[in-house]
Amino acid sequence: MYIGECIETIILARRNGALGEYVGHGIDSNDREYRMAKVNGVVYKVTQNIEVDQGWYWKVTNMNSWKTEHIEDQYDLARFNG
Repeated sequence: MYIGECIETIILARRNGALGEYVGHGIDSNDREYRMAKVNGVVYKVTQNIEVDQGWYWKVTNMNSWKTEHIEDQYDLARFNG
């Protein structure tokens, strides 16, 4: 199972489960909503972008290492593998 599948399940359900913990949500400095999930001891911040000219749909940030990855397609979050 990809890490993205765990993250996606947690942030869409907005609750803890066998795959990890729902850490919370908020609004970033660009007025984009983000949600946070903890999987295998790592906290991931997931921001959804709805502006089509930005070139990405999801931004996933590993809050432990600050590494960020942009995902172009809205259906590709589940295939994210950190």
